[in-house]
Amino acid sequence: MQPCDNRNVDKLVGDIYGTGYDSIGLSADTVAASLGKISKPSDRENIRPADLARSFLVTVANNIGSIAFNVAKQHQIDRIAFVGNFLRVNPVAARHLAHAMDFWSKGTKKGLFLVHEGYFGAVGCLDKFADVTQAQNPGSLDNADQANQSLSSPNDIVKIDKC
Repeated sequence: MQPCDNRNVDKLVGDIYGTGYDSIGLSADTVAASLGKISKPSDRENIRPADLARSFLVTVANNIGSIAFNVAKQHQIDRIAFVGNFLRVNPVAARHLAHAMDFWSKGTKKGLFLVHEGYFGAVGCLDKFADVTQAQNPGSLDNADQANQSLSSPNDIVKIDKC
């Protein structure tokens, strides 16, 4: 079985220029257009689903990396921790996120990938929930009974879902 390869469906800088575009720092294997090689119906006849899946994964990882870089730049942050179950057993996404951070920041920002990262999404959601609850009911988290009561409110449950 052949490994999946986004280069079969994504148009690369090398496909356009024949080589990298060194004057602006683009290597030949940089994605220029996601799904760019399958714009016509005839181009799609021999595309493997695995190649499409890899293309989508690369596209999502590159976009997350770009957004993370811009937020980090805005807030003057040099290290960005990527967490969540998306990365739990997904070294391809982690590799593309690390590359995206290096590319967009020209090496000035670093992506961090944590062990047991799947739990950090829940921790972040709990932290956000505490902020929302505290803002709605100042002093409501002063004791455990009040905190437990606030967890049973339907409005608070909706807010958890929005984390």
